[in-house]
Amino acid sequence: MKKFLESIKRNQFLRKSIAFFASFCYGFPSRKLVVFGVTGTNGKTTTSYFLKSILEKAGLKTGLIGTSGYWLDEKTKIEPAAIGTQPITTPDPFYLQSLLKKMVKRGTKYVVMEVSSFGLRDWRVFGINFKGAILTNVSLCHHIFEHKNFKNYLEAKKILFKMLNEKSFAVLPRESEYFDDFKKITKAKVISYGFEPSSDVYGKIIKENAEETVLKVKKGDLDFEISLLKNGGRYNALNALAVIALTLEFNIDYNKIKEGIESCPPLEGRFEVFRGKGITVIVDKANTPQAFKEVTERVKNLKPRRIIGVYGNFVEFPLEIRQLLAEFSTNNFDLTIITVDDSANQSPEEGITDFLDYVVSRVKPEKYLAIEDRKEAIKEALKRAEKNDVVLILGRGDERLMNLGGKIIEFDDRKVVKELLQNKR
Repeated sequence: MKKFLESIKRNQFLRKSIAFFASFCYGFPSRKLVVFGVTGTNGKTTTSYFLKSILEKAGLKTGLIGTSGYWLDEKTKIEPAAIGTQPITTPDPFYLQSLLKKMVKRGTKYVVMEVSSFGLRDWRVFGINFKGAILTNVSLCHHIFEHKNFKNYLEAKKILFKMLNEKSFAVLPRESEYFDDFKKITKAKVISYGFEPSSDVYGKIIKENAEETVLKVKKGDLDFEISLLKNGGRYNALNALAVIALTLEFNIDYNKIKEGIESCPPLEGRFEVFRGKGITVIVDKANTPQAFKEVTERVKNLKPRRIIGVYGNFVEFPLEIRQLLAEFSTNNFDLTIITVDDSANQSPEEGITDFLDYVVSRVKPEKYLAIEDRKEAIKEALKRAEKNDVVLILGRGDERLMNLGGKIIEFDDRKVVKELLQNKR
């Protein structure tokens, strides 16, 4: 019976019909808008805000739908509802169409939309005429569990690019191992971007330190530099290249593109830095092996004396991913403090046990520590930190709620850090 109900719930014809009916009920608002979709495992939110900032600098009234909020225009933001503790990145068709309708009424013309793998799998965006789509990257993540396997997850991402028509643009990362797969399945004009010189939009990092990442951009005869002061790092340089590739196709002046990216404010919970007593604390949403790697590379540019990492072992993530996180953290952090994070259906302590089972015969005991209470784990990290150390708190970013064994509690890593640093003074 459970499998039967699941098949009904996921029925493609039914899901598409619901999405079409929602569009019909709200008067097909996306037909009056220019909609850009952004999908990928990591970087969707930053890429979306880069794109929104560029469009606004170009004088185009722009809305945004994504994990960190739904912007109807430049000034009006609606906080997204949550399933459990997670904000809904791509809402259900009726709410999604209602947001688009509100944008139309406000005179908003352009919309940037984060499109999640669940939103694609469930056809929530069916019927929306995307004028362009960006793929940031595809890698292992916890969503694979919900998709049953990586192949299904990858196929869900491809749906956005299959939806594109011949007059639209597919912006793809040239260095991705899945570049050719996505290129083959889309009717859109493909624009490649990346650090590979053969990319249509080619970027080269010419300066990178703790304060700044300077990116040299080249497309054909066009050649210019962008300074990433507020959103630095190699991964954000790639996000910037993606939006540059798309906006150049829409004939937006490169000076406006440069201004939009450079003035884009830093996002909450994305490499958010706190300082006190000579130590640096960084809170970041990274919760995949690739994201761990990218954030850590940026931290190492700070030339820290030591790195102390704190993260929760998501017990509902596939064990393979959690073991990769354990391997990476213990290889790259001077001390890893394992703790809890969201665990709706299982005991969060199981994640800690799995971590310990993995590291006990592989890692020196002084390289790791297990503390169940997340606040106490952060407190211990700050207590052990000395001058010029970096404490890296990963997995939650700007999230404000945590699900522990089905019980929802308020918990914000950033709030805890501020409180503890103040006390440390």
